[in-house]
Amino acid sequence: MEGEAARFIFQGTEIVMQMGRGAGKIMVFLAAALKKRKIYRGETSLKKILRMGEPVMIGSIPKERMEEFLSHIKEYSLIYAAVDNPEQNAVDIMFPTRDLAKFNQIAKRIGVTVDSNQMAEATVTEVRDSTKEKLERNAAILDAPEPAPSNCKISDMDIETIQETIGEINRNNSDAYTPDNWKAYLEMQAVLYDFSSKNKNIIYETKPDATMVMSKTRWRAIGREIVENADEIVIKRPEKKNGKTEFVDAVVYDVQDTSGKAVGFGAYFEKLSPETLIEVNERFKKKYPVEVSETLGQDALFSPESKKILLKEGLTPEQEFQALQREAIYGRCFKEQGVKYSREDNSFRADSVTYALSVKYGLDTANMDFPQLDEIPVEKTGKLFSDRLSVLKDIAEKKKELKEMIPITKEMDVMTL
Repeated sequence: MEGEAARFIFQGTEIVMQMGRGAGKIMVFLAAALKKRKIYRGETSLKKILRMGEPVMIGSIPKERMEEFLSHIKEYSLIYAAVDNPEQNAVDIMFPTRDLAKFNQIAKRIGVTVDSNQMAEATVTEVRDSTKEKLERNAAILDAPEPAPSNCKISDMDIETIQETIGEINRNNSDAYTPDNWKAYLEMQAVLYDFSSKNKNIIYETKPDATMVMSKTRWRAIGREIVENADEIVIKRPEKKNGKTEFVDAVVYDVQDTSGKAVGFGAYFEKLSPETLIEVNERFKKKYPVEVSETLGQDALFSPESKKILLKEGLTPEQEFQALQREAIYGRCFKEQGVKYSREDNSFRADSVTYALSVKYGLDTANMDFPQLDEIPVEKTGKLFSDRLSVLKDIAEKKKELKEMIPITKEMDVMTL
């Protein structure tokens, strides 16, 4: 196999790699990377490393020395991806060949001897039709005159990392729950699809680089037709039959498989004006019990005793919108949990939904973070996974509710299947 070119599909991208020594080890590494695996601190997306198109190497670090190895990653700025090698009780590390000196120096500092003759080598010679290129092309297809909100990672074309993160979080890999990863996860949930979480998973699995998905009828409604030999994505939709709800197959298509009228990619990332926010906030106050307070010490607070949202006077329309949406989630949690309710136990859920809605509507998220994810005790990981499912449900229901309150453009309206 050494000296030959290997062609394979890795997470939706076709990679051509010229094999050097240790070719078998490289293929084993790539096969392991496609399976559920631990994400190591400071690790770079393997897809990003492959897309660099540079020579790469694989070295091994004993499993018990991995924490020491990781402690020097930031200092040396080593770009790496890793997979466990249980047969040798080691962790295999892939890195650009140009960083060999960095890898060797870290290994030397932690007292590990590296046998250069046993290191695997390869060079990526071709990367075809990457997700980044497809997303850029998809925007061009729709003649995008407006950018996505600046606080949305999708606008920075970091979609490969987001999709890999979604996979790890959906597989309940606790190591993937970091503040930055969780923000990326929420951003994808907020802006791409108005589908159920199960249908989102089907879409990702069928077409990992999909960016805008609708039925043939919806595409036709905005002046676009499905092209010949288009990739069909078969999801499930509810249908009433004999008084019962059944889930039947429904075919949808990504924008890549359409042609016709330009509708503007940027129109799907709407930033609400202060005037619109004022209108939405007033409608919200008519629907939910809200009491304005001059003395409240924070922007808003759901009161279980009065079953009201207490709202501080003098907030900007944006601050008021975010505060009301957040406290409404606390109210929902109280309704579900009753006497077991505590604000602290539901802060992750409320903050997550508020962040997603802020991204969806182009609001400021600079001060939003998730300190709950900095250090996750083992005994709390189960609740975290449960909260994730609640967050997804809350986001979907909130988007549906706000759709009735916010004046939506025709382009945005057709996003719902």
